[in-house]
Amino acid sequence: MWKKFDVYRETPSIEFKYQYLVIFESRNSNSFICDSFDSKHYCQEFQVHESDTDRDDRYDSLTIKISTVLPVNEPIYAVHVFLPVEFKVTTVCWFQMEGLIMTSYFSFHPGSSLQVFADLQLHQKTPLPCTERDLTYNASLLNANSKNELPKLFADYNSRNAITRLINEQTIWMKTTHNTNNTGFTTFTIDLHLRYPEQEIIYKTTFWQMIKWFLVQYLPVAGILFVICKRVRKFVFTNNVISTVQMIHSSKY
Repeated sequence: MWKKFDVYRETPSIEFKYQYLVIFESRNSNSFICDSFDSKHYCQEFQVHESDTDRDDRYDSLTIKISTVLPVNEPIYAVHVFLPVEFKVTTVCWFQMEGLIMTSYFSFHPGSSLQVFADLQLHQKTPLPCTERDLTYNASLLNANSKNELPKLFADYNSRNAITRLINEQTIWMKTTHNTNNTGFTTFTIDLHLRYPEQEIIYKTTFWQMIKWFLVQYLPVAGILFVICKRVRKFVFTNNVISTVQMIHSSKY
């Protein structure tokens, strides 16, 4: 039977695109937004550290710290973070796309900071075609209007056959402490600690890959059967296991 799909493992190349959209929600349904698309809405602090611990020229982890100043009379009960990344695999299939790091947290208690620890994973609905360089989903996901079009962003992203998502997610929500300053503002801090583990890639096998798989699977078996048959034939005729008659054809001139 021909093998139409196959699986392999690869550590992807993932690079943060240095864009962000962060939405803070208060109890009064007021939203406070900071993003990288409008200088008026920049977060007060935005730190990024990408680490390549095994020195294979591919980042293994991403650490991001985001801090912004918010009104102290608008306690925060929910946070939504959107961070685009470039995701690429090249070993067996050449596939590149823009993925999203998305995380949301809701609490019954007002908070002053959020810490997230997670792994970034490729999620596939269909196998990769693996016939040519695939850039189908390499378009930008975030823009200046994304904060006003979140349902469209979610719908478009969810309709794709390949996306990135967070797994093994662990969060720490720090409750708001009593504010002693008189400025009327307080700082909310978000810390993200993300790892990029090895991924399992499902792909459609090409014709030559199927031929290679056929040769690897069946050629050794055919070789073994050939050797066995050759030895059986030699044993049968050498030991006269069955009667044989030699036919001699005479020629008339």
